[in-house]
Amino acid sequence: MYFVRHAESDHKIIDELTRPLTTKGKKDADELVNHFDKMSIDSIYSSPYLRAVSTIRPIANKKGIAISIRDNFKERSSNSSWIHNQMDLETFVGRMWIDVNRSVDGGETIAELKKRNINELALVLNKCKNKTIIIGTHGTALASIISNYEVNFSGKDFMKFINIMPYIVRMKFNEQELIEIDRE
Repeated sequence: MYFVRHAESDHKIIDELTRPLTTKGKKDADELVNHFDKMSIDSIYSSPYLRAVSTIRPIANKKGIAISIRDNFKERSSNSSWIHNQMDLETFVGRMWIDVNRSVDGGETIAELKKRNINELALVLNKCKNKTIIIGTHGTALASIISNYEVNFSGKDFMKFINIMPYIVRMKFNEQELIEIDRE
């Protein structure tokens, strides 16, 4: 299973659902085709957000696979336009991860995000046993999934890849049990 965090998106567009990729993001998405070119992919899933779908669409087109949209793979719901205010990003992320059951901005907590993503992942794993799949996702959503398997995962770990877009994480499962994780 490959989680592909979206490529660079245009933060001038505040709407989460329709935020597009930048020109660089589109180029990077096109280059992902080469990464997956020699791999046999059975299914492709994605968050409904345009930036996630647009990142994996070139792969889906090349492979001739329809993208299955799963609302529960969307990014953390936020009541803040943190991208546009003065709060330091590292401080904001740190606050989210200090107490994963507390909302920093009135939006979804990390614990709620993780539960939603892990529940959806369990459904996909049940449906796609022994299959190679791609899931188009987001930074905080992906971090919450990783934290489900790496119990010491923190905001500092998230900060290590927060600016890497696109970002690929390979996870190998036996049924619902994670066997291996590789952050490419």
